[in-house]
Amino acid sequence: VFVFLRNGKILNLARGATVVDAAFQIHTEVGLQMHGVEINGKPQPISYKLNNGDVVSILTGEGRPTTEWMRFAQSRSTRSKLRAYFRSKQHDSIRKSGELIFFDYLKQHSDEIRENSYLGYEFEIPTNAEELSHFLPGKTHYNDVEELLFAIGKSHNPNFLRTKLSKIFLVPLKMLEASDESRFAKITQKVYDSQIESNSVSLQDETDEDTQLSNVDLPDGGTVEYADAECACRHCLPINGDTIVGTKGHTIDAPTIVHRLECPYAQQALNDAKAGVNGDEVIGDPVKLVWSDAALEEGNSETFLTEIVIMANDRKLLLADCSVVASKNSEILKTGSSSNAEHCTLEFLVRVSDLQELQILMNKLNEVHSVMSVERRFGSELLE
Repeated sequence: VFVFLRNGKILNLARGATVVDAAFQIHTEVGLQMHGVEINGKPQPISYKLNNGDVVSILTGEGRPTTEWMRFAQSRSTRSKLRAYFRSKQHDSIRKSGELIFFDYLKQHSDEIRENSYLGYEFEIPTNAEELSHFLPGKTHYNDVEELLFAIGKSHNPNFLRTKLSKIFLVPLKMLEASDESRFAKITQKVYDSQIESNSVSLQDETDEDTQLSNVDLPDGGTVEYADAECACRHCLPINGDTIVGTKGHTIDAPTIVHRLECPYAQQALNDAKAGVNGDEVIGDPVKLVWSDAALEEGNSETFLTEIVIMANDRKLLLADCSVVASKNSEILKTGSSSNAEHCTLEFLVRVSDLQELQILMNKLNEVHSVMSVERRFGSELLE
């Protein structure tokens, strides 16, 4: 099959060749960056089979191959280039997973590692790959930090991770194991308590909530204010769609802080107002709040912090799989993880636009293989 490019160049392709084959024959980078094609001046799908005399215009920019392209690639050369690309992306994903796992673990155990290390000199816990490279190989066989992070991501085995940390920073392996068991037990209990608290709150019907707010002597005769996302309470992390109440301190320029209704600070302000006593000077008085119409509109760019806790049966690439889902449905700011012999707890601090987007994210994470439960944490333990 002979086809023409816009510059007049002729491509000689095998019979049955598609747009994908043409793009990669022009140049590998053209194929990798292709996001569309025009044949004889008209848009066509990349699965289009080329005919003699076709004029091909490959559109490049923000394109990225998908595994579906393998079905459209007819030449051995094209398939080889695609396989190399997918292997590279998988390697990058595994290495990134290893980096997340390693440095999250280091941060969680930084004090214990410094206090129990036998390195014989004072040191700062590394926070990135470059800083970590100065500690290698230690008593490991890893001279290259990239190889180490890839091995950790590929293994996704807490024993493997602890062993490498023990050999790099010369800390007792038993100490790391005991620390992990203790931390996992604490997180599991906190998640359980959070579930009980959430279930208790959900039993209150909307009528009770409306009554609770309307019976309070609010300032300015109960004037309703619009919630400001920048003034969200850091203790409860409300997001668009939550039932909310505000508190306003006693100073003139005090902002109105936005709380979830069940937030203890909001409840204290409400109870003080009901009792007719002066509210706490810092917490202040309760204020009726609603989300603005702009905040409820589709396409609104305002986002809110929230934290998700995932309980799962531990397996290889679990963090990587969950990270992919979370990054597609939110903006990930921070992660945390802990595990015991069988189970794993993953924590994600993310930004979402509203309660509906959060629910979609949680539903998607629940579909990840080996995930047992996904819960929204009240407030955050990752937020600094």
